[in-house]
Amino acid sequence: MKLNVLLSIVGLLLASHACAADNDALQGHWSVDSVEVKGKKIRGLSGSAVNITGDKIMLFLGGREKNSRFSLDNKKSPKHLDMSEDGRVTPKGKPASTPGIYKIEGDTLTMCIAGGKTKRDKATGKAIYTTDPRPTEFDSKQGTLFLFKRRKIPQDDAPKGLSVVDDALDGKWVLVSVEAKGKKLDRRKGRVMTFSGDQFTTRLGDANQRGNYGTDPGKSPKHLDLNYKATEEGERDTTVQVIYKIEGEVLTICVGLFTTTVPRGTQTEYLKRPAAFDSQQGELSVYRRPPQAKGAKKEVPAKRISPQRIWTSVNGKFKIEARLADFSEGVAHLVDLTGRTLKVPYAKLSKKDRVFLDAWQKNRAK
Repeated sequence: MKLNVLLSIVGLLLASHACAADNDALQGHWSVDSVEVKGKKIRGLSGSAVNITGDKIMLFLGGREKNSRFSLDNKKSPKHLDMSEDGRVTPKGKPASTPGIYKIEGDTLTMCIAGGKTKRDKATGKAIYTTDPRPTEFDSKQGTLFLFKRRKIPQDDAPKGLSVVDDALDGKWVLVSVEAKGKKLDRRKGRVMTFSGDQFTTRLGDANQRGNYGTDPGKSPKHLDLNYKATEEGERDTTVQVIYKIEGEVLTICVGLFTTTVPRGTQTEYLKRPAAFDSQQGELSVYRRPPQAKGAKKEVPAKRISPQRIWTSVNGKFKIEARLADFSEGVAHLVDLTGRTLKVPYAKLSKKDRVFLDAWQKNRAK
């Protein structure tokens, strides 16, 4: 009897480990290679992608964004996948999920997801969801058949840790329009984005996100990296690659979609930053500064310090993680993690640091 119990426990542990391995293999971003429904390929989906982080799936398909959570059961054959969305319930009032099957073959991910229908309950306002049976084969006659390819980008195209603060971004901006793939989108209108120092926050209703940012004002168009901090355990920090321009009271941003980072020190892959303000290359968002109350004084940005970064001596023997508090008369004033201030001559720093200082000083002079 004890042997049977022990074997059962071992079996559960092995199954759990295998499920975790599949979950890890799914992480990252995937390009949509094809979508097929009832034997017919769906066209016009070039540039569509899926991003998987933790137990979350964000699908960007034909200009529409869909967010779900998922769970796996790889003990079944074919392996099972269940996806759920907040606010959807079954006719019995229980949380609803969409059944599917999946397989991972190297850098190819195949999913077959059951169809479903949603009706809004007039009394409660809840979305009542009914689904078709789970597919038993990877057959588009049983569900929507997705084929994804893992997106691999040369490491040279990864963000270079931008860290110059642009004072012109300082303050509050309200989102007024969003466009993707040439289509106007209604989502996220009213979203507020606020910059202060090297930090930023976004707010839409009760949802808040925050992080730090850095720019490269020497690029044309200007580059901006928004480094979102994970808000839930198990999530990863996310870097969104952006080009931006400020024209009077209008901030225009074009976002490279599905750019996911992992904790510091591990290798990661990135999508390329958009090269132009073009909704075919990314998501084009327009923000405006909210009107100021009459008689209100315009805020003057305070003196800022740069984000934390690694500084290296010209001979490579000296390294320190610190922020730039000031740069004047050829001396960089660095504040390390303990709060101690170090004064380092410009000529004693590496070429990379000198380029950073030149860009930082040029930006401050604007």
